[in-house]
Amino acid sequence: MLMDEHVRAFAQRLFALLECTGAAPSEVVSWAAEVQSARVEVGVTESPTTGIPLGYLVFMQFSTYALFGGAAVLIACGMRSLASDQPVHARLRAAGIPDASREAQQALACLGIGAAVWAAMGVLGVLWCSGSLGGSDPMLIALAQVPLLALACVGAAYGYLLWGLGAKGDAVHAAGNMGSMVLTFLGGTWVSQASMGAAVTAVARLTPIWWVIHVLSEVYAATEATGALVASVAAQTGLVLLFAAAIAVAGAAIARARARA
Repeated sequence: MLMDEHVRAFAQRLFALLECTGAAPSEVVSWAAEVQSARVEVGVTESPTTGIPLGYLVFMQFSTYALFGGAAVLIACGMRSLASDQPVHARLRAAGIPDASREAQQALACLGIGAAVWAAMGVLGVLWCSGSLGGSDPMLIALAQVPLLALACVGAAYGYLLWGLGAKGDAVHAAGNMGSMVLTFLGGTWVSQASMGAAVTAVARLTPIWWVIHVLSEVYAATEATGALVASVAAQTGLVLLFAAAIAVAGAAIARARARA
């Protein structure tokens, strides 16, 4: 393919010379005949080895869709029985459980569901890529799971927010799937981050999945788990958790306001 591009470029230069210099077509043909004897040396260069296989990286990148949207939909739909217009909510209010205790238990339940989705995707990834993970560094595989767990927490917080807003049925599924589609596109799951324009990158940095994909790329490029890599993973995972905290606080505030209304 590279040689084909060189030939096309050379032909385009010949046409340009024919148009700009006023040379006769026979002259251009003679120029082409002179360079037919030229040769280009082609060889194979081994790419640097990485700690995890490419197939596993691709699986983890696309798992961000389920970790965010899947956890959100499960939580928003599963907590529907706790909405203010449901009998379960009325019984809980009558039981005299403090608001802080009830909200803490709900938050832990949401985190548990997010962790379950993350664990399920982790097991599926290992089973799916078991053939290529044999010689991989276990430490790098474990490091790659850290930002994914943080993203599952973001998905759990988003589901909690949807529940707090009173979304149900098709609205929950639409919000979960559309939110995942937009964020995974901006994050670099569907299009490489390196090919994004400056404006798109500036917006993408304001999303959690961008940081998850970025740190996964760093882990993929590494050959061993160094201290610098661990520090970078921890820092970017912390940013993702800040997204989860902000969304969870907003969801809790909305849920409390709706409960008192």
